[in-house]
Amino acid sequence: MSHKPNVLIFFTDDQRFDTIHALGNDEIVTPNMDRLVAMGTTFTHAHIPSGTSGAVCMPSRAMLLTGRSLFHIHGAGETIPASHVMIGATLREHGYETFGIGKWHNGKETFNRCFSGGAEIFFGGMADHWNVPAFDYDPKGDYAGSCKYIKDPFRSNKVELRDYDHMHEGKHSSELLTEAAIKWLREHDTSVPFFMYLSFLAPHDPRTMPERFLEMYDENKIALPPNFMPKHPFDNGDLYGRDENLAPWPRTPEVVRRHLKEYYAMITHLDHQLGLVLDLLESRGVLEDTVIVLAGDNGLAIGQHGLFGKQSCYEHSNRVPLVFAGPGIPKGKRSDAYVYLFDIYPTICELLGIAVPRGVDGRPLVSSMKDAGEKQREYMFYAHRGFTHSVKDREHKLIETVLGGKHVKTQLFNIDKDPWETQDLAADPNHEGTIRRLREQLARYRDEWDELDTPWGFEFWRGFAWTCPNLCKEPALFATNRVAIEGTIVIDGGGVACLKTQLTPQNPDLFDVPIHELVEFALDKEVLLQVAGEGQVGVLHVDASGRLAFTRHEGGEPVPLASLIPAPLVGTPIVLQSWSDVPDDAVAMLAGTGADAARVKWLAMPRVIIRAARG
Repeated sequence: MSHKPNVLIFFTDDQRFDTIHALGNDEIVTPNMDRLVAMGTTFTHAHIPSGTSGAVCMPSRAMLLTGRSLFHIHGAGETIPASHVMIGATLREHGYETFGIGKWHNGKETFNRCFSGGAEIFFGGMADHWNVPAFDYDPKGDYAGSCKYIKDPFRSNKVELRDYDHMHEGKHSSELLTEAAIKWLREHDTSVPFFMYLSFLAPHDPRTMPERFLEMYDENKIALPPNFMPKHPFDNGDLYGRDENLAPWPRTPEVVRRHLKEYYAMITHLDHQLGLVLDLLESRGVLEDTVIVLAGDNGLAIGQHGLFGKQSCYEHSNRVPLVFAGPGIPKGKRSDAYVYLFDIYPTICELLGIAVPRGVDGRPLVSSMKDAGEKQREYMFYAHRGFTHSVKDREHKLIETVLGGKHVKTQLFNIDKDPWETQDLAADPNHEGTIRRLREQLARYRDEWDELDTPWGFEFWRGFAWTCPNLCKEPALFATNRVAIEGTIVIDGGGVACLKTQLTPQNPDLFDVPIHELVEFALDKEVLLQVAGEGQVGVLHVDASGRLAFTRHEGGEPVPLASLIPAPLVGTPIVLQSWSDVPDDAVAMLAGTGADAARVKWLAMPRVIIRAARG
């Protein structure tokens, strides 16, 4: 093909991996997804690595858009920094017209960096499917419109404002977004390659759809999953979240079958809309010239393990559909390679002959499309918030749970023989070696994905450290006081070093916070100060001018911290880490038998570390 192929991503919301008829679910009707499976290559073992938010879709979408792994996106994905180059920006640089439709859960301020146009843009996590509060594309990127409404008209006449500039009352979200896509595609100049991101709100609850799709299913004929449970056997940290309140406890077969009926019907309605887009591409003669990706942002339990949401590390919550079709992609092929959604970005780049931008963690999957023996990864890793971490190979899967700062549960499943994860083998002494090996892989992923730079990683490993001290050699994990925060160093006219940073993940506003306020617990005591890799021992204190100063252990005049920060670090993203007060028993455990006094002192010493953030 002499010209550039188009790119279209169909991104669904809460669609589990096993909800496509052609891939083995005989109960669901999905003729158009089946059509895509026949047209291309399906990755039957595609995953998300769970997420750092109860709204799992938010980090999932940030990972897809940036190609970055879970702990390399910004926060929980509530925004995407300009330094994280999104797939739309990359394709736009290579001559593509980029167009975004539907759900965008990663900050208003980021949308226009990805797309040169858009329609029916929904900023948020979920909505009433029949009344979606949407925005038209704003070339300025402000998206400042708001409409008046009464939140609770039965009990109040209080008028509030809600973010949107229009609403099509009574039109289902899947139809609304499909019509916007078809309108734009009909008018698009076919001589210009396009990238369309069509991000559906379905099949996320509230699960509603036109009645004729619901009538296609008889809930009495829908099988209960083999891992159905009335209640999850222990508290996993998210038992009382929003998703788990969609059905009463204990779960009953009748309630689960009703929800599955609605779930399947909503996917069939979504499938119908997807087919209309495929038909339009075919009628315009561009279907064969378009790289098409079908993917879901996360899975869903709906009664499996007694759960209803996706806030866990079970397979039902973290495996998703992933199909590629189009030029250069083998037809009717399936790969069981271990892949993540953040592999989509570099795969598209490879298919288009575009260099993968710096900072993308994903792997291009073209080799696995062509060679069934290319499995990509030996292990897969999941981390849900600071509660639950998991790792698996082809045979076994380990899940570890930490709550309230303590390790409370180990689970081990033979997913080769028990794919529904029903038989917990953790208590069997014959599997101690397997648990030990998989725990070592958890620690490997922790280090490779820079997990301890995040509050979620730190929360988990701090609770898990006493269970596996041999895998947790970082004194910070045991410290009473600790901070790890990203930001940009600024130095004011008075020489006060500040960190420009978000105070909470929920608030994207930046504030200049004096560094001495962030490391207050490490002041006026002997510390190890490391700036850009250079370490020295001394005392940090605030001088009479309000500046953070450092006096070296060997003596001399106090030096303003600002003067110790290399110029390349000022004004660029950095990570500030500090900890103090490591308990004596933790120091003794870390030091080991026979450690000399110098090592014991070094392990107990507070730290203040300033280093460049990962690019």
